[in-house]
Order: sequence, then C-alpha cells, then structure tokens
Amino acid sequence: MPAFDPYPLILLGLGIATIFTLIIALRVNAFLALIAAALLVGLLSPRVILQSPEMDAYEKLVRSVGDGVNARDLGKAGAALKKQTQEVGKFNETTGPGEPNLALLNAPRLVAYSFGDLMGKIGLVIAFASIVGKALMESGAADRIVRFFIRLFGQRFGGMALLASGFLLSIPVFFDTVFLLLVPLAKALRLRTGKDYLLYVTAIGAGGAVTHSLVPPTPGPIGMAEILNVDLGFVIVVGIIVGAPISLSGYLYDVWANRRWPTPLRQVGNVPLEELERTANRPDHELPPLLVSLLPILLPVFFITSATVYTAMTKAEPGWSVAWNLGGIKLDLGALLDFVGNPNVALLISAVVAMIIVARQQHMTRQQLGVFTAAALDEAGMILLITSAGGSFGFMLRAVGMGESLQALVPSSGGGMLILFLAWGIAVLFKIAQGSGTVSMITTAGIIMPLVTAGIENTGQSPAEYLGYHPVYLVMVIGSGSMVGSWMNDSGFWVVCKMGGLTEEETLKSWTVTLVVMGIVGLFLIAGLALVLPLR
Repeated sequence: MPAFDPYPLILLGLGIATIFTLIIALRVNAFLALIAAALLVGLLSPRVILQSPEMDAYEKLVRSVGDGVNARDLGKAGAALKKQTQEVGKFNETTGPGEPNLALLNAPRLVAYSFGDLMGKIGLVIAFASIVGKALMESGAADRIVRFFIRLFGQRFGGMALLASGFLLSIPVFFDTVFLLLVPLAKALRLRTGKDYLLYVTAIGAGGAVTHSLVPPTPGPIGMAEILNVDLGFVIVVGIIVGAPISLSGYLYDVWANRRWPTPLRQVGNVPLEELERTANRPDHELPPLLVSLLPILLPVFFITSATVYTAMTKAEPGWSVAWNLGGIKLDLGALLDFVGNPNVALLISAVVAMIIVARQQHMTRQQLGVFTAAALDEAGMILLITSAGGSFGFMLRAVGMGESLQALVPSSGGGMLILFLAWGIAVLFKIAQGSGTVSMITTAGIIMPLVTAGIENTGQSPAEYLGYHPVYLVMVIGSGSMVGSWMNDSGFWVVCKMGGLTEEETLKSWTVTLVVMGIVGLFLIAGLALVLPLR
C-alpha cells in the first residue's frame, strides 16, 4: 500500500474549484475552463514543473503514462514515473535556486500533448458521426425510422415508439438534435390522441439521454473508452444491453408522472400547431426506404462489434482463424475485420453512405453537398475541443500523482466496488455543478483512471483482476452518473423545456426526475452486473 500524499488531492480540489468558478460564476466556455484547470494543476505540482537537464524526463513521462494506459504497459509506465520522480528529487538537491523554473514549460507541454493525443484518437470518429447525424436529419431518414416505430407500437403506445426512436437515433445523433426532430411528432401524436403529451415529450428524453451517455459514437462514451482503455465495440454492445432497461425505468416514471400531472399542448414560437401536424405527416414517398435509412446507423455498429467478437473468438480458441489465399497473398478475416472495424474506418464508411443518401433525397449539387458537410463539421468542432480539453485535465491529474494518493485510501480488498460508486458520485457532482454531461463523463474518467493505474502498478494485475470486473462497467457507471442533475445550467433542460412547451416547474418534475431515476437504476444495475457477471 503506497504512503498517502495529500498534495495531489489538494491539486484536484483546486482544479475542480477552478472549473466550477470559471463555468458557473464567470460563464467561461467549458473548453477554456478545462484547459485553465489543467494548466493550473501542472504549474502547482513540483512533480511536473521540475526537470533534470540531463534527460527530457517529462517528455518520457508523457509518453509512458499517455501510452501506458494499456494494461500490459501500466507497470512499466509506473516504474518509469517513479524513476523520473527520483531523478527530479536528486536534481533539486544539486541545482541553483533559479534553474528549476526553466521547466515551467513542462505544464503547457503536457497539456498540449495530452490534448492532441485524445483529439487524435476521437477526432475523426466524432467528425464523421456529426456528418451521419446531420444527414439522417436532413434526408428524412430519421423521420422514416420514427414512423416505423410508431407503426410497430401503434398510437396507443406512442410513448414507447418515441422512447425507442430516441434510443436508436441518439446513437449517432446529438441528443439536442434528436429531441428537436422528435418533438413535432410528439405534438402531432398529442393532437391525434388528445392526451399523454407529457409522456410523449419525456419518453423522447428517456430514450435519447441513455444512448447519448452510454453508447458510442457520441463524444462522452468515446472519450471515456479511450481514457479507460476499453474496446469501443465492447462499449457499444454493453451500452445497448445495459441502456435498454435503464431507459425503460425512466419511461415507467414518465407514465406515472403523466397521470399525476396532465400537461396541455402549447404553441411554441410562431409555428402553428396545424403546421407541425402537416410536417409530421409528410407523404412516405418523400422519405427514403427504412433499410436505407437504417444503414448509416447499423453499418458502424456491425463493423465495430464484428471485429470485437472475432477477436474474442480467436482468444478463446487459440490457433483458430479464417483466411483465404488470393493469388498467393493470404487474406486473414481478422485483419479485414480489424480494418473495417476500426472506428475511424467504420464511421467514414457510414458518413459516405449517409452523404449519398442525403444528396439523392435532397437532389443536392456538389457545391450544396460541400456546404452541408462543412455545416456538419462546424457542429462537431466545439464538442471535440471540450472533450479533448477534459482529457488534458484528467491526464494532468495522473501526472501529478493523484492515482497513488487515491490508491492509499482504497482498501486492499473490495476496492473495485468502492471505485464504481466513487466514479458515479463524481460524475453526478460534475453534472449538477456545471451542466454538461460530456464534461462530466470525460473529467470523471480522467479522475478515476489514475486510481486504477496506481492499483494495477502496485498489484501487477490486469485492470479486470484489480477491479474485480471489466473496466467497461466503469464507462457505464460514469455515463449513468452524468445523467443525474439536469436543471437550469444544462442546455438539455432548456431544450426540453422551451421546445417541448413545458414550464420550468413541469420540466423539473418530469424531465429532471426522469434522469435521476435512470441514473440511480443504472448505478445499481451496473453494480449488480459487475458482481454477478464481472466479464473478467
């Protein structure tokens, strides 16, 4: 058990206080707040800003820790970190009083490196996913999918249809966009049935919020998977399986709330309700076929998960593989699946298919398609900046030694379950305090990862052996915690409130509590699965 050093935890507190102050009190953009917090933590840590002139110790620190989140290399990374810290200690005893200040550059260098490292891992995926999402909206493909679910469940179960639509569409499309798409359909259903409007509106959120928080390629789950080093295909599979009952729990609360607080349909803005109904009732021949509409969603899920499944099969049966001989060149199925199952390639294929669909449906010229693509990438820009900045903050916490400090507080046995609950609590705290679920997910993953890293280093175990369960459950529990606490500082709260035509009180009683229910159910469901089905 490592000796307890409180200073990294003090730096953690200062970093969190900086983020909260800048975002909440001063209304600074989350990207700038996270970068400022990362830089402050680094500048206040002797472990970062003091450096031996004989060796570029902290360049090696960056690479050993940054690349060392792979389970096999964590021990080596930890040993390198200790050695470099000892070198710095010796250097401090022999250098003049002014010389260590030259190493202040280490802090911005670490921030820049870690920012670029995470951006390189998730940048293309999120950019391509943004193109897919916008294409689904503008081509009418998303509308076609929603109509399929409404016909499947019938108007009597329109809330369930909207729940399923939100769940599926929020896999590639940002939540706010999905809600804006589906709320006219919720209003049209209310005009037809004459009831259940609150259920229709909150069902959209119950479905969309879950996959937005648990299933890649939305930014939060992608960032968590990279930081915690969990296979993306596995996160998709587990996220969908775990997310279904979580969203259903929110829907059950929505059914109760709808009966308790009947809510009228109100006109929003200058759009008459009759025009909304006409928009929702566009002729089917103006929309792409269902299978074509589903392709941009299903293709990346199929490619990524196929590669994951094949890898698992070959590990379970060593020596087993499928290969073909093409003119003397061996083509291995695993290599092919690894290529198309690479998230960058899978989402690129999906983006190309989505662009073809929207171009054909909207009869776009090449110039119009270029304008469309540029607009989609503009939407992805800020998300990428915030996600990568959160990764920088988390990386700096690892560099200052927070993992070892937290490890000293975790019991030698049963610590894995404590980490699970701790991760959920930190995610809830960040969500309530600053409003962004993505910031909550990325920052919490960055705080938890040093604790896991230190535990693996000290025990020599794999992540699953040390935790007692597969790290994918950490991704799930952080995502669940990031849903709790949607109130006035959350943009999603205002989208539901204003575009849904609800009052603030109605939104708090319905939408906010729905997410609290789902977050708590998610915590105990995931904890139960980690105990019963650890996937080690």
